[in-house]
Amino acid sequence: LTLATQECLVSSNSLEVLCKNLPPQLASLRLLFSRAQATQRSLASLPAGLRELVLLEMHLPGSGMGASGAVELGRFISRCAKLRAVVVDVSSSMLFAEGASAICRAVAADVQRVILNLSRNELGPSGCRQVAQDMRRWGCSSLGINLSENGAFGTCVRHLCDTISNMPLTQLTVRAQHCHLSTSEVEKLWQCCVSLRSLTEIRLDLAGNRAAVGWLPPAAWPDSLLRLSIDFSENPGFRPALVAPAFSGVSLSLLDLTVGLRGIHCMSETASFVFGAFAELRALRRCRLDFDRIRGGSVPVLIRGFTHCPLVDFSLSAWDCDLRDAGAAAIGEAVASWSLSLVQVSLLLTSNGIGAPGARRLASGVAMCSQLSSVHVEAGWGPEPFVWWDLQGMRQWLGEGATAVASLPEI
Repeated sequence: LTLATQECLVSSNSLEVLCKNLPPQLASLRLLFSRAQATQRSLASLPAGLRELVLLEMHLPGSGMGASGAVELGRFISRCAKLRAVVVDVSSSMLFAEGASAICRAVAADVQRVILNLSRNELGPSGCRQVAQDMRRWGCSSLGINLSENGAFGTCVRHLCDTISNMPLTQLTVRAQHCHLSTSEVEKLWQCCVSLRSLTEIRLDLAGNRAAVGWLPPAAWPDSLLRLSIDFSENPGFRPALVAPAFSGVSLSLLDLTVGLRGIHCMSETASFVFGAFAELRALRRCRLDFDRIRGGSVPVLIRGFTHCPLVDFSLSAWDCDLRDAGAAAIGEAVASWSLSLVQVSLLLTSNGIGAPGARRLASGVAMCSQLSSVHVEAGWGPEPFVWWDLQGMRQWLGEGATAVASLPEI
């Protein structure tokens, strides 16, 4: 059973009625509410135990449940004896150490997949330390933990790393945005994540910590790694050129790569970092790059470094990189090199001085990809931006203005 709302408010009374009438034979329950009043009373109305429930997914951000509501939610989770996957989003829900701990303690040791979003709850050092200690009971193989914006919790990084290191993990996601982590704490968390030999997937989000990450120690990357996502955005001290060697041992069988480097001060080093760290990859199928203010024509050069990969999904967000028409044309040529494999493409190239000639060359390259099923291209900024959401509309626009194609120099 899946119930989802986007903007409408789910009142506490409505949630209480819903909880009371859940069918007892459910094997999967997904409650995806962007706005819900999850009070202690409404959560206490959850059935005494859905004995057949295997998957539980509850998205209740901003619910204001507090510690008492979290205790009731924990009781419900603990009564579902057959659970194998638990996904809980209680971000911005007025939780402190007691509430977060109640949810963590409720997760049984034999649950295989746990994703827990505790961001923006002001847990602080003591709360985050308690969460890390409660997690030691877990035996999951897939873990996602989000502790972003919970105050200066850096002192509990050691406890979190000790807990993660003793789990039989194959998939790991750690999000710690805007947590005032120091350089040494970032390095410790980094070493912990990349040293687990059984991992096939690593997602590490350390955006907004303002740590002076001048370098990262070389890592003995797991040979089994297939998916890697890193985000060091909004860390002004980050030095891409010095960090690149830490990625030299990344598995050449990597299939999925995401790199976020927005808002760092060494923009000139960003392109060389990405190109140098991942230039040897040949099996890559999905690539997502997100950065800004990279100047000097570096973006097209960077993208060409991935043209030898059989990509099926390519996403590029490059804001204010001074691409202009020549840069847009070069990106179009790079995209065209994946014409036989590319299925999804997203190009967000606003504030780059791209005019109609550059937009046309860009669109021409994208339009050559015959297998595309998902298209999102933005190549302008102002009263008449160049925006396409589907391949048909792009090809129609190209056909209507075919006689107006401007001549651009070869890149």
